[in-house]
Amino acid sequence: MAAENIRITAEQFRTMKFDKRCELINGEIVLMSPAPGFLHQKISGDIFFCIKSYILKHKGRCQVYSAPADVKLSEDTVVQPDIFVTCDPDRIDGQYHNGAPDWVIEILSPSTAGTDLGKKLYLYKSAGVREYWAVDPDEKRIIVYLFEGEHSNIELYSFEDSISAGIYRKSAEPLIIRASDFFTE
Repeated sequence: MAAENIRITAEQFRTMKFDKRCELINGEIVLMSPAPGFLHQKISGDIFFCIKSYILKHKGRCQVYSAPADVKLSEDTVVQPDIFVTCDPDRIDGQYHNGAPDWVIEILSPSTAGTDLGKKLYLYKSAGVREYWAVDPDEKRIIVYLFEGEHSNIELYSFEDSISAGIYRKSAEPLIIRASDFFTE
């Protein structure tokens, strides 16, 4: 069997040591891009802060995490979303978040946009993620995918818009993220 045909499991992946950040997608090890740029980190940090502040203010059960943190979507897929929210902390075993988080946010870059809007979008939807945001700093837009069973709703926002987080829309006080608060040139 040729080396390129070898597939590994999440458990095998867990025991491996890497010099660079990697993900496991459908049994294949995928090297991640080099460290993100400062705009990416600013956007990620600001969104994380908005979500964390909301959860703390409302004494919510959900928890927010930022990369690098491993999410095991299946026995052969482990990803590291930029940000994710889980409303079931029991899914965390110390190494992985096991199964689909409730909400995933990826900040796109030219080197990751194709994967984030293609393969990862499919993986997240298939695994049961309820809400997926793709934040595109170059186009100054946010694509929001809401997955309700077999149905999907896609919403497109500019960085001038306020966005109501889907997993909190039915709350007495929904989480509103103002994109203009975290995007500055």
